[in-house]
Amino acid sequence: MRAASPACRYRALIFEGWQLPRLVADQQAFRKRLFVDELGWDLARDSELEVDEFDNDAAIYCSLYLGGDIVASWRAIRTSEDYLGRKIFPQLATLRPYPSHPDIWEISRLGAIRHPQRPLSAQCIYALMFYFAASRRALSLCGVVSPMHSRNFERAGIKTRRYGAPQVVGHDAKGRPMSVFFGEIRMSDQTGLALNKMLNPIKEMELQDDALVLGRRAISA
Repeated sequence: MRAASPACRYRALIFEGWQLPRLVADQQAFRKRLFVDELGWDLARDSELEVDEFDNDAAIYCSLYLGGDIVASWRAIRTSEDYLGRKIFPQLATLRPYPSHPDIWEISRLGAIRHPQRPLSAQCIYALMFYFAASRRALSLCGVVSPMHSRNFERAGIKTRRYGAPQVVGHDAKGRPMSVFFGEIRMSDQTGLALNKMLNPIKEMELQDDALVLGRRAISA
């Protein structure tokens, strides 16, 4: 019998927060463990949850599970709504105005927590981001990102553009500067080979997309 691929043990859920508040709280608890406890970000939190003003009815969430635990996540908001980059970090857009379009989505709170399969979790959460863009016919994905994420995309052959140079926007709990910029991935700029490679992990995970307008979509290996 052929051994199952490690990706087969992953389960992903994409959902609208207003429909499933319990799952939003689960992700907010994960975000507190990742961004506050592990990475040392100075973020607002409510007890054991990391919560901000963009956790609202406009938000769509993605949680990646390994077994019963969330190991990675992101949040998506149309740039025609209020979103984190434009409202909280207006100084980052020095080369061009922030986007405002219903088919351009900001991805925020993107990350994978430290565990033995973290590199594969990172590949899976990136794949889910590109799946989301393709399934919504998005023009672009954008967000406030660290140079690390940018390097990961560049190594994978994904073309990005910046709205300005990286800037220090604060310090973590250990006093280390936090450098970020606002970047964009235009889907029309991507080559089929690079995009297909980014999407490959989707083929081997269980994916439930409850936020698709056309209804639930389930994919499994």
